[in-house]
Amino acid sequence: MLVTSDNRDCTLEMFRTPNDQYHCTVRLTLGRHSLENDYIYLDNAVAFILSLRDLGKSRTGKAVLSGSEDFEISFGADGGSGAIAINAALTRNFPASSSRTGHTRMGKASLQGTFTVSGEFVPEMVREFEELLAGEA
Repeated sequence: MLVTSDNRDCTLEMFRTPNDQYHCTVRLTLGRHSLENDYIYLDNAVAFILSLRDLGKSRTGKAVLSGSEDFEISFGADGGSGAIAINAALTRNFPASSSRTGHTRMGKASLQGTFTVSGEFVPEMVREFEELLAGEA
């Protein structure tokens, strides 16, 4: 599934990791910056879908989907226009090895930002999340 900002400059893409029903691949692009993590375990899919449905209907409240490696996306009303503001945070941990010492340390890359989606696209976005998380919700 793909969520695109009003100005087409930011995207959130999520899909099931092939051959793995418990993890998702998440790709976040904010302007010229992009990060992907192909091993996100989602913590609260059922509660998220229920909250997102309510937000989609009433344009009030908040829906939060969180997961492993500090992944979180939060959806909330963006004023009275019917648009939805999405705050997304994605992190990817990776091993960094030293050829000199043989030691391996963990590195971390992260990307966080906020973008808006026009109200007319919210029902479609809710349906796509329902389909993506169908096995969990």
